[in-house]
Amino acid sequence: AKSNPLMAVASRMQRPYCFEKSSPATISRHALACGFFVQMISPPLPKTQAVNKSTHSRHLTHLNGVTTMTFNIEDRLKELGIVLPEAPKPVAAYVPVLKSGRMVVVSGQLPMRGKEVAFTGKVGEHLDEATAAQAARLAAINCLAQLKACLGTLDCVTRILRVEGFVQSAPGFTFQPLVVNGASELLVEAFGDIGRHTRIAVGVSELPLNACVEIALWAEAAE
Repeated sequence: AKSNPLMAVASRMQRPYCFEKSSPATISRHALACGFFVQMISPPLPKTQAVNKSTHSRHLTHLNGVTTMTFNIEDRLKELGIVLPEAPKPVAAYVPVLKSGRMVVVSGQLPMRGKEVAFTGKVGEHLDEATAAQAARLAAINCLAQLKACLGTLDCVTRILRVEGFVQSAPGFTFQPLVVNGASELLVEAFGDIGRHTRIAVGVSELPLNACVEIALWAEAAE
């Protein structure tokens, strides 16, 4: 009978250890703890489990503090049929975007087209959540326009950190997350894994200029 390499490792250990009822993973961990290297041979991963190397690479470079984008963000936006507008002017006494160190915070953006709010009213009464999700997407595009106005280029964005979504909601409407998905999905489409973010989605009774949604954004950028 062929010898078991794991049993051979066990025979070299200083204290006895029962391998008969242990899994290969447990045996391997025990062998490594005792100073021995056990090479486990496993079949290749199925295609559905294969690692996305480009996505994984972007994630590693971000963790190492180096920004290396595999594509131009604005080119990617054009592929999605999006041309960034001029950053909207603030509608009151506040700063539309502010950078401090590597943190960039964009004030709440409305679904503006030019100088007009494109989507108004209460979601669940005057418009449905699918239409409001389009409004959230437009508000997120305005957030990106503010980011570009502040940074000069979106390619130096290293992470989208947080999205804050406020939905003008009719009484009893509770699908705010579906509305704010319009903004969240756009950011992932544009930035890939670094576009994934933390989030809040809140229902409110009123919003400025009767907008149906307002989106604020937090990002990290290279210095």
